[in-house]
Amino acid sequence: KIFALARDVSHHLEVEEKLKSSEENFRTFFESVKDLIFVATPQGRVLFVNDSVVGKLGYSPEEIHRMHILDFHDPLDYEEAEEIFNQMFAGQRDICPLPLMKKSGEHLPVETRVWFGKWDNQPCVFGISKDIAKEQESLQMFNRIFDFNPVLMAITESRTGRFVNVNNAFVNKIGYTRNEIIGKRAADLELFYNPEAKEELEKELRSRGYIDNHALEVRSKSGEVLVGLFSGEVIKTGGEEYFLTVMVDKTMQSITERKLEKQSKIKNVLMRIATDYINIPLERLSGAINESLKMMGEFVEVDRAYIFDYNYEEETTNNTYEWCAGGIEPEIDNLQQIPMDAVSNWVAQHIQGRYIYYPVVGKIDDSDKTKEILESQGIKSVLTVPMMLGDHCLGFVGFDSVKDYKHYSNEDIALLKLYTQMLVNVLNRQKQEQTILSSLEEKAVLMKEIHHRVKNNLQVISSLMYLQASYIDDSTAKRILRNSENRIKTMALLHEKIYQSSDIGRLNFKDYVESINYKLVDYYQEGSAKVSLKTEIDEINLNLDKSILAGLIINELVTNALQHAFEGRKVGVITVSALEKGNRIFLDIRDNGIGMTEDIQSRKLTTLGFQLVENLVNQLRGTMAISHEGGTRFTIEFPKE
Repeated sequence: KIFALARDVSHHLEVEEKLKSSEENFRTFFESVKDLIFVATPQGRVLFVNDSVVGKLGYSPEEIHRMHILDFHDPLDYEEAEEIFNQMFAGQRDICPLPLMKKSGEHLPVETRVWFGKWDNQPCVFGISKDIAKEQESLQMFNRIFDFNPVLMAITESRTGRFVNVNNAFVNKIGYTRNEIIGKRAADLELFYNPEAKEELEKELRSRGYIDNHALEVRSKSGEVLVGLFSGEVIKTGGEEYFLTVMVDKTMQSITERKLEKQSKIKNVLMRIATDYINIPLERLSGAINESLKMMGEFVEVDRAYIFDYNYEEETTNNTYEWCAGGIEPEIDNLQQIPMDAVSNWVAQHIQGRYIYYPVVGKIDDSDKTKEILESQGIKSVLTVPMMLGDHCLGFVGFDSVKDYKHYSNEDIALLKLYTQMLVNVLNRQKQEQTILSSLEEKAVLMKEIHHRVKNNLQVISSLMYLQASYIDDSTAKRILRNSENRIKTMALLHEKIYQSSDIGRLNFKDYVESINYKLVDYYQEGSAKVSLKTEIDEINLNLDKSILAGLIINELVTNALQHAFEGRKVGVITVSALEKGNRIFLDIRDNGIGMTEDIQSRKLTTLGFQLVENLVNQLRGTMAISHEGGTRFTIEFPKE
């Protein structure tokens, strides 16, 4: 007999197949992961590693299976690694930051995490090391960019506002060491000149997540105020929020802009004063002097400006003119017939042409008699400039600061010296005119001398502006100064023609205009298009006021044509005509240049030059028309008388 026993094992085979498939999937997953995976016994003996360990560390599988988990670290790090792993096993920390060591001895930056589990049903430790070499490379690159960036950079905690890091430019510019900055707040160091503005900017940064090009003033350790453009953004790392801020130092640019603005104001003030002094009738001269004291006093921001004369025969000095700011008591009535002996120190300095400056009146030596006089008026700072006519001192111009102490820069003092010399000229003119008023012949001689002096003074101003322009790199500012220089030369030329003329009351307008035009062509011809000048000018005798206004108009329009009409051209023609028809004068200034589009015209007509032309035409009680056919043409008509 045959006995057979059959048992269905299909289920068992199916389970084995699934286990085999699961194991293959599991190993495929391990091998495909780019992170380094370790499986070790609780004692540290390696049971399994994935291909990334072999590929990145360079050990063979046989070598790895003979290694302890600590063998993957630099021997110098063994103790620290063992301590860290014990802490991780005890649940006291999550990450081991120590690098792994390749077989070649190189270090591989990683972050390692571990957890407990089972391998082949035996207790084990799983470890995954994430390769952070690229992250560290990026971090190092960021640190280099941060540390060596020429702009000022800082990282602060969003929550506390305390500095976490600042770059080298920040340390060098602000003046504090890193140890003095890190852990402090901006308020602790009093960094911001306007803390309220800083708080508003920080609110915007929090709400928007970034800021861009906001101007703020920052105070350095030495007390210097810096002007910066701030940009920044919110960054998050490690669960914390930080502010990364960048400051572009605009201090020098701001200083340059303020200097240019101040120079422009100086030019305008001097031009206004010079124009008033040139044209003012004798009977209105005292009012013009008082007005000029007001202008200069307000410009240099003092509380009182005044003039004293020296009477050497009576040995006295008198306050002849005075301007006071609002709220300042006048002193002119109290300062008459002052014995020169009471201010002998001042007199001795002034007659040698020296100015006197006391930044702090309270520090004047008690032996100086002027101290009591100044303190009785509540003066804190004072500057006096002698009025020199050749080697003779006529008196002095003074500037008092009552409310606050006043510091004068060298530029301020140079300006006040120039203003004082203008006063000397006008006071000398006043004295001379009063002396020879009764004699027409002597008056004519005097007027010629005055025009000669005015011409010389204008040439001095023109030379100063030429010198100033040579020290300026900005092309726009240089062009503005050069244009202003030519305006002054045009006025100087008028006075030259007057004192050369036999009739000082009228001017040969044809000779004057031709001189202006050819001087301008010579001045602007070099380096530009070859420009031909054509003129058609009647023999016109204009009074002095209209001559200078018409001359300035021609100067502006011919200058504009020379500078802009022939851009991109090799040759060009400018035609200037001045015709007399009845009691009307017709000026025609035209060029055959590139003309102006409506857009360019709208912008051009807002410039200082065109506004000046419109103002001059209005003073002539005239009209002006502009056309752009075959170039640009200005037609101006005004009454002769």
